[in-house]
Amino acid sequence: MTSLDEQNTVAEASSVAAAPVAVSGVKLGVKSGEGVPPVAESPPVAVARPVVSPPPVRAKPVEAKPVAARSVPATDGAYIVQVGAFTNAATASSEAEKLKNWGFKAYTEQISGTTRVRVGPYGDRNKADEVRLSLEKHGLHPVVKSAR
Repeated sequence: MTSLDEQNTVAEASSVAAAPVAVSGVKLGVKSGEGVPPVAESPPVAVARPVVSPPPVRAKPVEAKPVAARSVPATDGAYIVQVGAFTNAATASSEAEKLKNWGFKAYTEQISGTTRVRVGPYGDRNKADEVRLSLEKHGLHPVVKSAR
């Protein structure tokens, strides 16, 4: 059995459900025997998220590279003939000595962990090319480069 309060609550609820409600000019309501009108879904809402920046990157100090060490100082020549570049300084020195024994003005120069074997310098390109051709006769593959 139901109490009097429960009956009154049920009666109030049924009267509210049957009362028409106006929403944006549309009458909504449920009468007995009628179906429920379709309800339009609202579009999805974009949620703004905070932008998180990565922590700042600190630049490492750059070490100054040592100036190239020359075993023979360069003169005012504009061209040199490079005979080779070696990671082993002893091999480079041996190659330079061999070139000196053949009569060339050979020297070594250390740059960025590599020891270069060079001949010269020469004041003009033609003289450097003559020396290059002479070195090729000894089975080498030299390259003429600007000394500047």
